[in-house]
Amino acid sequence: MSLIKIRDIKRTYNEGTEVSLTVLHGIKLDITQGEFVSIMGPSGSGKSTLMHILGFLDSPSEGTYEFENINTTNFTENQLADIRNEKIGFVFQAFHLLPRTTSLENVMLPLMYAGVPEKQQRERATKALEMVGLGDRLDHTPAQLSGGQQQRVSIARALVNEPKVIFADEPTGNLDTASSYEIMSIFEALNKQGKTIIMVTHEDDIASYTKRIVYLRDGNIERDEINKKPKSAEQSLKAYKAKHKDQ
Repeated sequence: MSLIKIRDIKRTYNEGTEVSLTVLHGIKLDITQGEFVSIMGPSGSGKSTLMHILGFLDSPSEGTYEFENINTTNFTENQLADIRNEKIGFVFQAFHLLPRTTSLENVMLPLMYAGVPEKQQRERATKALEMVGLGDRLDHTPAQLSGGQQQRVSIARALVNEPKVIFADEPTGNLDTASSYEIMSIFEALNKQGKTIIMVTHEDDIASYTKRIVYLRDGNIERDEINKKPKSAEQSLKAYKAKHKDQ
């Protein structure tokens, strides 16, 4: 099933009365339900801008965007917000957790904004945290968690509304090697369950766990390749733990 279809997407930022900067130059991209895609490119290539447009955090200057076969190009901000809240989950490099709030409460936030009754909020947030292996950390604040655990809380928060697609922007950028493998193992498992995952990364090693890699350069798609032999993050984690078990 076609999930995302963009055509001739351009994004230009006006920096003054006569100065403008075009970041994306007519991008064409199709993503089907259940894909695991990484978007790569050097700094300034437009990969984060593209992800923000795909996730309805930003709007294109030109072009068309179909989501689930519905043309969203002329949607109002309220309509776009509804898609973000109901269909999309976000995971960011910096976690974006509320510091004085427990893991459970952080994950409950999207449900609270959606008007879900509190009992259901707690049930669904608990289930999401259990899915990422944090069922015993419900009452911990971010300061009481490692970086990898904080990122797992943010993944649980992204999952709690049962989104159609999860967008991850450099999700392992602030993590050590073992934690990076743990996070990629979670994404790997979610994708096996049918979740569509679109991830921005600048790390070749992290991209090698995804099934498709889109390379951007200077606001254009340079290459779009199927990764015929994606690595297993679960196996990488096991190998890493075995190698460092005595350290």
